[in-house]
Amino acid sequence: MYTLKIKDQIVEIELDEFDDSKFNLNGSSYQINYFYHNDLFHIIFNNKSYVLKLISSNKDSNNYCVSINNKIFNIEISDAKNKFSKIIGLKLSDDNKKLDVTSPMPGLVIDVLVNVNETVEKNQSLIILEAMKMENVIKSPVQAKIKSIMVKKGDNVNKNEVLISFFE
Repeated sequence: MYTLKIKDQIVEIELDEFDDSKFNLNGSSYQINYFYHNDLFHIIFNNKSYVLKLISSNKDSNNYCVSINNKIFNIEISDAKNKFSKIIGLKLSDDNKKLDVTSPMPGLVIDVLVNVNETVEKNQSLIILEAMKMENVIKSPVQAKIKSIMVKKGDNVNKNEVLISFFE
């Protein structure tokens, strides 16, 4: 369950665990269609079109400034924030907490460039992922020690699948 405060209105959202297009809003079930392109989300909800863009964020206070159809809204997000972040494309994880590296898209693991218990630097290459006939280098978001690697060369992965976990 997520609690969003927009202006002075409180909204509770519960996301479907298996289908990110389905959710409950204040207890009622809904479904949306959405597309992501060039930092913009295009959402179709109740036969209406919305274009969303993240303007700014303050991760310490969980406050976000978002443009929705060119109107600016300040949103405060609380509760289960990491799962919500996957839906809207934000990374809200605290560097002091367990951090997972996830696949940004479905693809094929071409190479794993690191090992368990290895300490990696921020922006160090971790995995090479092929998607749509292009090679994508997945890099470390932090300096940390690798706790586990969940994939191996030749594995097919889904979007948001955990590839590597770091120690806390």
